[in-house]
Amino acid sequence: MFDMEAQKIETELKFTGRVNTILQSPVSPNLLMISLSTKTDQLVLYDQRCSGSNAVQVRLGHTEVENVSRYIRPDWHSNGHMVVCGSQVEPKIHFWDLRYNGVARGPCFSFETMGKTKTLRCMFLPNRNTVLSLSSTRILTWTDYSVQPDSVIHAI
Repeated sequence: MFDMEAQKIETELKFTGRVNTILQSPVSPNLLMISLSTKTDQLVLYDQRCSGSNAVQVRLGHTEVENVSRYIRPDWHSNGHMVVCGSQVEPKIHFWDLRYNGVARGPCFSFETMGKTKTLRCMFLPNRNTVLSLSSTRILTWTDYSVQPDSVIHAI
């Protein structure tokens, strides 16, 4: 945080990897999803109401062989509790349900896509349980999914 009047930095938070994207929560403007270029914990849930390292609420991700590309971009569902992101090596999309208290252990579920290589972009389609994904080989995949209400979610 930068104090404009005093012209100095009050709070600074450094990450080990390069920051790829920052997404604001669709339901809570104080929550940010920060995407990092790392092999694990590629997504960080940051709460602007907290200060310093306490602002990092949850670290999410999946294990990759190499650092995630800057072209891979996650998406946040309009309901505010589902996050989706592609994979660096596999043609997969991974889902995290932020309501699950074990969400930091790994994706809640994953799907194979029709692409042959990494999945660059995943996007929730509005008002539907469908994710659109784009692979590095320019293949678009529409994936319909269903999450049952009150179901028990287990990490993969």
